[in-house]
Amino acid sequence: MTIDSALTKDSGLNTHDYWIDFSKANYFDKQAINDFIKSNANFSQINSDSLLKNDSTWIQYGFLQKMLINFKKVDLKADTLIIDLDKIKATDGSNGIQIILKRQKEHYIIVSTKMTWIS
Repeated sequence: MTIDSALTKDSGLNTHDYWIDFSKANYFDKQAINDFIKSNANFSQINSDSLLKNDSTWIQYGFLQKMLINFKKVDLKADTLIIDLDKIKATDGSNGIQIILKRQKEHYIIVSTKMTWIS
């Protein structure tokens, strides 16, 4: 749900395949993450630090072959979940997204999705 919401912002950057870094998504259920990756063939889980330090295309050209969705921060405040993530395609083709979700009974619903920066 949060990934779909993030992909709607600056959709011109989107690609067919994605790398995704959940390492800082500490409030997400690990089994739910594994289930998401298994059921979405276009997404591969990756450590973004290793990718950006070692990917030869990124190092030489500042460009990635796939979109990187990097969860930067996930905070829980009362009944509100605030997710900050980056969508990175190139050094001049990236943006930050903030998604705010509110708890409603046993689930969360998205109340806002906004772009926080763009390059």
